[in-house]
This record gives sequence, C-alpha cells and structure tokens, in this order.
Amino acid sequence: MNGRNVRRSFPALVAAGLLWACGDGAGGGAPGDGAPEPAGDPVSGGAAVICAQGQPETLNPFVSPDQLSLDLAPLLFTPLVRVSPAYEIEPALAEAWSWEDDATRLVLRLRHDVTWHDGAPVTAEDVAFTLRTAADPDYGSFLAPDLETLAGAEAIDPVTVEVRFGEPFRAGLEPLAGLPVLPAGRLAGLGPEEFARAEYHREPVGSGPYRIASRGADGRLVFERAPDYPADLGPARLDRVLFRAIPEEATMAAELRSGGADACITGSAAAATIAGTRGVELEPLSPPSLFVVPLDTRVPALADPRVRRALSAALVREEIAAVISPLARPATRPLPPGSPWHDPAAAQPDADPALAARLFAEAGWTRDGADGPLRDAEGRPFRLTVTAPGAFETPLTAVQAQWRAAGVEAELRFMEWASYVQALMDPERRPEAMALSFVEDRVLRPDFSGTYASDSP
Repeated sequence: MNGRNVRRSFPALVAAGLLWACGDGAGGGAPGDGAPEPAGDPVSGGAAVICAQGQPETLNPFVSPDQLSLDLAPLLFTPLVRVSPAYEIEPALAEAWSWEDDATRLVLRLRHDVTWHDGAPVTAEDVAFTLRTAADPDYGSFLAPDLETLAGAEAIDPVTVEVRFGEPFRAGLEPLAGLPVLPAGRLAGLGPEEFARAEYHREPVGSGPYRIASRGADGRLVFERAPDYPADLGPARLDRVLFRAIPEEATMAAELRSGGADACITGSAAAATIAGTRGVELEPLSPPSLFVVPLDTRVPALADPRVRRALSAALVREEIAAVISPLARPATRPLPPGSPWHDPAAAQPDADPALAARLFAEAGWTRDGADGPLRDAEGRPFRLTVTAPGAFETPLTAVQAQWRAAGVEAELRFMEWASYVQALMDPERRPEAMALSFVEDRVLRPDFSGTYASDSP
C-alpha cells in the first residue's frame, strides 16, 4: 500500500466501557467493602472486585500485549516514565533523564527505593536488560519496531543507565511509558523460545503497587498491596483487588447489581447494553479503536485524490457508527479528540452526497440517472473489492449500501484472520481496499505516518 494516500472511511469506536456498581441500593455494596466511594476524600483499605469478559493471555504485556494484559500491567509493574492526563512525560522509575549527542544518547537516572516484590532492588541492569530484549525482534516485544534503532543499553552504576541509538531518537520517552521493566536476575540468559515459555509471564514478580497473591484455574486473580511501594508514585489505596472473568453479559449485569462485582471492563456493545441496568454507571475508556479502510493507490481509479475524497464524502459515518454500537463515535480525522495533535480542520468529507457527485464527475465518472452506476469514459462501471475479517461484516454492509447509493459497486470479501493476513502479505493477492482496526498507542508523537502509511504489506 502506498499509505501516504490512504484515506480513512470508518468511524472510531470506543474500545471499552468501565461499568461501576453505584451502591445505591441496587447493588455494589457499601463504602469500605469494595465499592468505589461516591464522593469525598479517598479512603484506604478494603477490596474491590473487577471483572472482564475474557482472561489475560499472560500478565506480562511484554510478550502478549492483549488489552487485558495492558489494563492490569500498572498494578504489577512500575514503568520508567508515565504520560500524564495533560499529555506530559512524568517521572516514575526514572526520576531524571537527559538527551545528549543530538538525541542519540539517553542517560536515565533511576530511583533507589523501588524494589521487586521479592524485596530485591530494581537496578539499572534490569532496565538495560529490558531495553535490549525489547529491541530484539526475536523476543516478540510489541515495542521492537519503536526501538529498532537501539544500538545498546548499559548500566553505568546501580541507578544509571546509558541508552544509545544509531540515529537521533525522535520518538522521545513516550514509547518507554508502556514498557514493563523486567528482572534481569530471573530472565537474563534465556533464548527467545525459553523466554516466551517462561512461567514468569503467568505470575510475574513485578515492582508495581500490587503483587500477585493467588491465581485460580478459573482465571481468578487476587492482587494484594505491595507494602514497600513508594507512596509518592501513586498510593495503592485498596488492600486487595480481585479480578474475575465473566464472559456472559447477563451474568456481568447481575453481578454488578448484586455487589458481586464493583467494576467491569467490557466492549462497547456489551457496555451499552449493561449500562441500562439500574445501579450501574458507564464510563467510556480511551484510547478508542479506530476502524479504517485503507485504499491501494496503485489501482488507477483510486490514484485520483478526487475519487478518494468522493468515496469519503459518500459515507454517512453517524449511520455506520450506529450499527457498530450505541457507544461508537464517527471519526473523520486520524487522531482522537484527546490527542494534542488533533486538528479539527483536518477532517475528511463526510455525509455530503453533492460533493461526492461533483468530485466523481471532475474525475471523469458519470451516472445514467440518479440510480445508475458510475461509469468512466469507456463505459466501465466503478467497482471496488473490500477485503476484511468476518467481524467487519455489519459495518461494511452499511458502507456498501452507502457507496451503492453514490453509484459505486463494492464487493465485500470476508476471510478468517490468518488467510486475511496472508492475502495482505502476498503482492499478487493484495486487495484494492481492506478493513482493519487498531488502537492508537501513542498520543504525543506528532509523526503518525508509520501508523497510516507503509510501502510494504
């Protein structure tokens, strides 16, 4: 795909909703026994029961960045830095840092009072080992693409790390905000296969505000407060956090009503359904998943930017969002509103059939009557094949109907995931258009071309 000409034509979808039991007599319990405080100053102590529809693949997002692993990671791991609500980099395990030699060398100064849950101090060697392992693609870290220019990471002393890059590292510290620092003493020396199979990932010894107390065969996880965690890094107010997997929406709603669960994380469709339950409040979580339809601009018809803009203007994103979920939101720009790089002026055309018709006509596509297909100068109809995983059938059917109203015939071709990926990797089978979704995992980086543009599959 020549993604520099990619145009998005799907709405953004809130990735998940957080459902709270309100404790108003309809369930959720009383303050102090696990329910969130309705008002006033936070109170320490007690326990909370958190549920989700699935189970985390592991508890270490380093090897399995599924959403639940990422959600639970802040309980177990202390990152080097954090991104604040104001989109600023804040110290965490690294209390200070400096960029030198035109941003090709980073010196991190670590806190001396953060310990692993077994009591051993977190050291510069742990950080250096984690960075080297994360940059090695053989170990499968989701951060490997961000750290591909890493040239080395060494411990200078127990609390100082020197990180070197082969070229100026323009991404800054933001990629490190999601990196779980791992104990070198437990994992160093393991090859990629041994590392991937290590029991550590199921029950990691971390350095965060909570440690694992127990893990049940049914997926239950009990976290207990780590007594030595530095309070200024964010006090852990609850004594215990119990995680439960509740696959069924009806059971989840019943548990929230009865007080069997204090809060649940679920997908947008389920969240919208359960949110109507008395005594349950919904808080949408960000970042959202973004649904996109990239176009292959090597296809002659799609090489014309007027055609791409017309395809966008022919869509009514409000309607597409509505068939996905009551929580889905239309998106006409690449970044969510919370991003500091969000530009309201950089919107794609939306729900403007007159503009779509004019742009198609300017590009040489005309219709016989209001309901006829678009045809080029040789009389060939405008046909487009959109390839997608089966989960996209409902929203893509809405897209197909809207494009048909504009004179475009879109054939929908659904594939199971492995076959879909193989098709994208094969230049001979690569589709004219495809559909996919992803969660934008960087909010500070201004250059998003790597996310939306690629000269490779």
